[in-house]
Amino acid sequence: MRESFISSEIIIIEYLGSRALSARIESSVEETPAGRAKSRRVSRWIGVVAAIVLLAGVTTVVAVSKGGDSQRSGVLSSSDMKAKTLAVGGGHSCALTSYSVKCWGQNTNGQLGNNTIANSSAPVLVSGGYKGASISAGKHHTCAIDTDRFVKCWGYNVYGQLGNGGTADSSVPVSASGISNVFDVSVGGYHTCALLADQTIKCWGNSSSGQLGNGTITTSSGPVLVTGITTATAVSSGRQHSCALLSGGTVKCWGLNTGGQLGYGSYANSSVPVSVTGITTATAISVGSSHSCALLTDKTIKCWGNNGYGKLGNDTTSNSNIPLLVTDINNAAAISAGTQHSCALLSTGSIKCWGDNSYGALGDGTTTSATRPVLVSGITAGKDITVGQNRSCARDNGNIKCWGDNGYGGLGNETVINSSLPVLVTGY
Repeated sequence: MRESFISSEIIIIEYLGSRALSARIESSVEETPAGRAKSRRVSRWIGVVAAIVLLAGVTTVVAVSKGGDSQRSGVLSSSDMKAKTLAVGGGHSCALTSYSVKCWGQNTNGQLGNNTIANSSAPVLVSGGYKGASISAGKHHTCAIDTDRFVKCWGYNVYGQLGNGGTADSSVPVSASGISNVFDVSVGGYHTCALLADQTIKCWGNSSSGQLGNGTITTSSGPVLVTGITTATAVSSGRQHSCALLSGGTVKCWGLNTGGQLGYGSYANSSVPVSVTGITTATAISVGSSHSCALLTDKTIKCWGNNGYGKLGNDTTSNSNIPLLVTDINNAAAISAGTQHSCALLSTGSIKCWGDNSYGALGDGTTTSATRPVLVSGITAGKDITVGQNRSCARDNGNIKCWGDNGYGGLGNETVINSSLPVLVTGY
């Protein structure tokens, strides 16, 4: 089904210090087996993050928490930047380079951002020489944090999910109004959320299930403050719900809850954030269409919500309104939840996926769905993973590889043929 989507993006946790963020781009990060970079000094310098990070050869990602850190000042610094370099949406995908943003796949509503509505099976430049520091793709729209920490969005806008105060689609980037100093952005089905420097979150777009988190079900074409969130370190948005990772390692979610995706032991929707049951040591979160997942400090993963096709990864297909442990994962470095499947990057550089495999999105060379993790073929040096609607993408050995549904060219390999094995994205 092409109509039941959501995006998600996660990747590896990186903390960058003043050398990694200097204009000279001096390399002073130390790699651990898990692919986590530790800096020698912490900088509060705020500037051209994306280009510097990528040129320094460091992979950075979403949903980072310094869980349990009692020394947090309540204001995020440059080391907290959520630089998501890959994004997979409904029928399109995007990636950051050192100098530009490129997207490929479905473009019905201008979600590729290249001032057309023509689909493209190869990467195209986002208009205007736009340079992003972090990117997120939703069902039919895309948003990015630019190098000055403002948010720009493009694509479908009927619910105001571009955040510019209007409801007209845009095939070029437009500025989200009234927000600045943004550290993370996450695009859902028809809404968008952003993490600000003061650790609050603002959301905009459709709120039919309370997914804007402000205590109402009123749609808004401009950013509104999520109620009661003051210590967030990351945000992730799904089809009609969102979750925030808090500085102590706990998680709160809000919005649609018919599958239990809010994780608080109920199936009732909530238009304000509710605490996820039993999660106290999370380091990363990822929200899919109707399920949610968290990476924990012990490198295990817990997921909750709708379990169609086994996307919770616990060897069953029963929904759960509380977190459940994913089977056979004990060395995870990142987690990404999509429409009907999920994937984890392991500390070895390999990737495992589980859930719906009708289009080959699990990457194991078959189209057989799996209720427990299966190994993605041919990925041995993965640096990040992000999944969306029936499709997955990863960085591996300096390349971008995608697999799964390719109906609109969303695999980026200049064809529209599905692939159950990873294929190279053209030009990376």
